[in-house]
Amino acid sequence: MADAPLRSYDPDRMHGGLDGEVERLEVQTRLAWSQEARILAGLGLPAAERLLDIGSGSGAHLERLAEAAPDAVVVGVEPDERLRALAAERVPRAALIGGSAEALPLPDAGVDFVVSHYVFQHVADPERAAQEALRVLRPGGTLAATEVDGELWGIVQPRFAEAQAAHEQAWLAQRRRGGDRTIGRRLWRIFAAAGFTDLSLQLFAYHSDELGLDAFAPLLDPANLLPLVESGVVAMIDYARAVYSYERFRADPAAFVLLAGLVVSGRAPGSQG
Repeated sequence: MADAPLRSYDPDRMHGGLDGEVERLEVQTRLAWSQEARILAGLGLPAAERLLDIGSGSGAHLERLAEAAPDAVVVGVEPDERLRALAAERVPRAALIGGSAEALPLPDAGVDFVVSHYVFQHVADPERAAQEALRVLRPGGTLAATEVDGELWGIVQPRFAEAQAAHEQAWLAQRRRGGDRTIGRRLWRIFAAAGFTDLSLQLFAYHSDELGLDAFAPLLDPANLLPLVESGVVAMIDYARAVYSYERFRADPAAFVLLAGLVVSGRAPGSQG
């Protein structure tokens, strides 16, 4: 089965290139991990025997998964060779394999817990990716996908329409490359159609009153839009407005940000023996 790469994700297209993307992945994971970990624990992650992480990136999330499942054999699938090498160095006990969510290079029924972290929004064929996850799971095994929905992504106060407009252009660009920033609302149905049972959808949130406003800066900085400005997706005037809005936001003593995500999970039919 030929690889089907993540169509809307390319670390070289991110602000700061590969190094900048590695830092962004670390920040993204660090901010939300306590909330995600609580949900994954409730789904049985600590008892996993064979754990698969789809789209391991630089290993920021994989490292935490491995710590949360101390007795598991850990496998990570990552299509980007450079990110895969970083993940292998960061999590020595994990086996890192090249491949994609839509064509997992693993045998049938070989793992009992599958995790994906902001991956389904990038694959061109999420239905196929769900089918692949089901294929590699043992009967009774669990798939847990952390995702986002563009219309439920969070709260920024004060809110500036100029900044929102620029980010909406970024979301449209992701869709044109084959991704879907609103995949969160569709995952339940996708997993059900693939054959998963015992479905659940759980929301989580993390905010600046607890973590501090500076912690969110790498994710909110309008400089993240620069690659889209350079490619002509976001107009320079819209970028300038986003920068001005962000400066006003940071200067406001009442500034607040809350980001939201969701975990959609399901079980492979049957019982683990």
